[in-house]
Amino acid sequence: MKLLAAVVVVFCVGSAHADPKRRQIEDAFARGGPGTKLTKTELRPAMKKIAPKLTRCYEQARAKDPETSGVVNTLLSIKNEPKLGLLLTVTGFDTHGPLGESAEFRACATSTFEATVWPAIKTRGTRDVIYPITFTTEPLIDKDSSIVDTAERGVKDARWADALAEAERGLALPTLDGPFRRRLIEVGGVAACHLKNAERARHYYALASPGFEERILAACGRFADL
Repeated sequence: MKLLAAVVVVFCVGSAHADPKRRQIEDAFARGGPGTKLTKTELRPAMKKIAPKLTRCYEQARAKDPETSGVVNTLLSIKNEPKLGLLLTVTGFDTHGPLGESAEFRACATSTFEATVWPAIKTRGTRDVIYPITFTTEPLIDKDSSIVDTAERGVKDARWADALAEAERGLALPTLDGPFRRRLIEVGGVAACHLKNAERARHYYALASPGFEERILAACGRFADL
């Protein structure tokens, strides 16, 4: 997701756990167990509404450094109780670029995700995901799209280490838009599976959009316990 406009959506103030419904949801899961594993397809509509609210955090960072940019992957633990709401807990960050190095930005992002209980979806359950967002003031151009082609050739030729390295190089850049990033995530996951790198395979599986999860899963088989 590219955030190019200075749109103020939410204020990053107050306690990250101010909503009392958070405790109600936590208690409900403590009593009733984890429920089913939520799918990313189920979660996608809700997450698309939440992500733009991080614009405020980005504009705060740009007030100090107008050119700041970066790729910010937020590790989220999600719990959904249909009668109460959708609960997001930030468990970490995987970032590239100066924006993600800002403790103030990470605190603001955490507050935005956790400050409220979001509208529930129909299924009761949990899921750990990595939610990727790219923040940049640069125009959306495909000057680095050749990286994607090179990474995909590495997969085609079974040069798994080269493919993984090229995918990770591309994913660190804020200049590649969504479709290119999704292809690189798939390459990274598939290559990591063939290299028997369970940690990176799990990372890319958690990061992948719904349409690419199955390809990573098929490449890994059972070894990575995705």
